[in-house]
This record gives sequence, C-alpha cells and structure tokens, in this order.
Amino acid sequence: MKKYYIILTLMFFVCALFLTSTINAFELREKIIPVKISNRSCAYALEKTNLAVDNGVISLIQGAIFLDYSKQLVETGDATYILALDNARLSYCTEANPCFDLILDTALTECWKKVGDTAYESLYTNIIYTYDFETGRIE
Repeated sequence: MKKYYIILTLMFFVCALFLTSTINAFELREKIIPVKISNRSCAYALEKTNLAVDNGVISLIQGAIFLDYSKQLVETGDATYILALDNARLSYCTEANPCFDLILDTALTECWKKVGDTAYESLYTNIIYTYDFETGRIE
C-alpha cells in the first residue's frame, strides 16, 4: 500500500514538472485537470494527492479535538467536546477570517471555506466535512 502512494506521489510531481515551473496548488490544479481526458494518470494522481491533504488536515483537527477532551478529563475528571472550532464567518478561510483557531495553534487561512456553523468545505476536493460536538468527530 505504501508503494502505491509513493508511486502516485511521484506521478503527481512528474506531471507538475512538465506542466508548470512554479508549484502553486491552485495554478497546478487548473493546468492538470484539463489534461484529465488525455492523461488520466496525472489527474488521478492529483485527485489522490488532494484527498491525502484533506485526510491530513482532518486528522490534525481530529487529534486536537481529542487532545482537548483528554486534557479536560485528566484535569477535572469530566469532559465535553469543544462546541465551536472557531469564530470564523461563513466564508473562505483567510488571515482575516481564520478557521479552526479555537482548536489549532496555527489556524487555517487558505484552501478551506466555512459553509455552516460546524461545516467546512475543502477547496482541494470540494468535500464538505461536518463537526459533531456530541461525538467530537469530523466526517
């Protein structure tokens, strides 16, 4: 399985080298997605890489939520999951509108959008993830 992801990552970087000289995620996406019809492996590699980025970010946030819960449990003997992950407005995550700042040391300020009180959209994959404060899970 590890070999598979290494191969996909290598395919992504090879495609990136051929299609752009500077690697900017959004510019790269615009250049690779149209290639989808003629070169499915590049588009597939980009799709899997974007999903891996999403999974990494969600895992980081999920870990911070569980760490906060565990800390409360140890300190007080009782715990609840954090009710709000940030004070961001319903809009793109930016320096002026940081997302996840109540749970992460470094808030997300790009590539995500807050679309509901507890819902966030990844701009990498257009997947909407929802936080359930009763279970502490993001799905």
